Amino acid sequence: MHRLAIPATALFMGLVLGACSSGSDSVEYVAVKMDGNSMWSVIKAADGTVVLRDEFKNAPFSFSGSTFIVENSDGEYDVYDINNVKAPLNKESFVDINGYNNGAYAMAVLKNSPITIINRDGEEVATLPKNIKYAYLFGDGLAPVETTDGKCGYVDTKGEVVIPTKYDGATIFNDGVAMVALKDGDKEDAKMKVNVIDKSGEVLYSFSQDKYDRFSMFSHGYFVVRIDDDAVVLDRKGEKVCKLGKWTSHYAEGTWTDGKLFLYYDGDNYGIKNAEGETVVRAKYDNLGFVRGVIEAEKDDKYGTLTPEGEEQLAFDFSALWPLGGDRFLAKDGNSSTLIGIDGKEISKDSFDDINLREHNGERVRSQYFDADGFAAAITDHLSATSAYGISKGATLNNFRSDVPSTAGWDQGHKSSLNTERDDVDLTVIFEKNLARDEGPYYAYDWQYNWNAPVAVITWKAFLTEYGTGAEETFSKAFDQKIGAMGFERVGNSPLYKNASKGTAIAYGYEDGQIFIAYFFNTQYVSSELNDTFKRVDRKGNSVDLDSLPDEEVVVEEVVVVDDSCVVDSCA
Repeated sequence: MHRLAIPATALFMGLVLGACSSGSDSVEYVAVKMDGNSMWSVIKAADGTVVLRDEFKNAPFSFSGSTFIVENSDGEYDVYDINNVKAPLNKESFVDINGYNNGAYAMAVLKNSPITIINRDGEEVATLPKNIKYAYLFGDGLAPVETTDGKCGYVDTKGEVVIPTKYDGATIFNDGVAMVALKDGDKEDAKMKVNVIDKSGEVLYSFSQDKYDRFSMFSHGYFVVRIDDDAVVLDRKGEKVCKLGKWTSHYAEGTWTDGKLFLYYDGDNYGIKNAEGETVVRAKYDNLGFVRGVIEAEKDDKYGTLTPEGEEQLAFDFSALWPLGGDRFLAKDGNSSTLIGIDGKEISKDSFDDINLREHNGERVRSQYFDADGFAAAITDHLSATSAYGISKGATLNNFRSDVPSTAGWDQGHKSSLNTERDDVDLTVIFEKNLARDEGPYYAYDWQYNWNAPVAVITWKAFLTEYGTGAEETFSKAFDQKIGAMGFERVGNSPLYKNASKGTAIAYGYEDGQIFIAYFFNTQYVSSELNDTFKRVDRKGNSVDLDSLPDEEVVVEEVVVVDDSCVVDSCA
């Protein structure tokens, strides 16, 4: 059965959204592949008239009025008007977009930019605040958003935050209501308190995760909760309407009611009940759904429709069925699909190898805005002229007793580094000598720790993979400025920055969206092979030319190599 999945859950870990497609809105245009063709066309749903033939390599989606969205050959997105597809309506392609969701506005993102709201003409009508990390589909004129610190709220079509970003989770608005959640405490497994709110943000009522651990989205003024594995319908006030049957994940979708009738599940099959809980259709179907004013049913791997009274209407002759509204259907029988009416007769002469009724390109978009200054500060706040992540110049292995086994062995005698964590950052600490030494006679292996071994270097990674291309270069400028304020001066055009008065140094490079950083507690540990370790390669594979270190800058030939496992050193 054709349905748009709705990932609704009671856990509310981050945003939890759903896009309801169970209403009676009719589809005006459909993207199809004509039989035997590899390119996508567009037809009118009313009569099958072909309005665009073999026009796009990728499937058009999210039709809104006469406009729609298409992914281009660069993996970016453009908005077109069906009456003129010579050029997109937008001036610059979007790197991310969700869709119009049967409305006039969508969330879209330009390269290296915050999230914007666009209209049907592909025009940017608003830019969201830079601290908005995610934005979701519009519902009832409002869209859930999530900030960089993980708090959720809502914006309107003007981009204004109209319900504050203070919640730990939020759903899309539907029927004028939405659900928001607040954690009870700071623990990861903390229970949630769920508030049902209206569009003004006023709380209509609340319930705890302990009371209802699973529930559906609102649809036509109702939602379903799980109570002791049973599915119970509640209204907007949280009052019980009726008991349906067994809980099923089917209720996480937006196709379980038309506002008058409700599907129910008996543990094996699906049927229909009314608001009084009376059975209208016995549970005898493999699947049921209310889609665009139609009751769609599945029986023995075949699809048909039912009347509101439960009578079988459109014969169960099809391997797939897509209600389009207005008594129009796309029906699949065999390898191809055709446009038919409620009587099962074909409306158009054409048949189709493939169809696409996708209303959106995923529910959320992610900001491409990169706060280079803030990202650099998150690192340099843990650095000083003589310390890094709480590890100070002069630190020894003795400062890391909790990171090594209580008794030294062969492994510690043959390596000079250990892994630890400071301030939620994974560090590799490299010492001037091996962690342990053999104090016993020949072949006795009486290993003892070198507790006084000085810390030579620490290395770690930072990740920019979730940001757009060019983030590395903007980070580099911000980071250079901040470590420069600490007294670290760049050595020529190399990756090394020395603090001459303190004898410390920092080096960094980047590749594949990862930044590799090393803090040298004494410049004598700087290697002549530094450029091989800390090269700078942008996301497109272009290398930045770096100068080799002058001979006078290399005192001791100690090599620190950063690879995919983080760090390998040769301080044996």
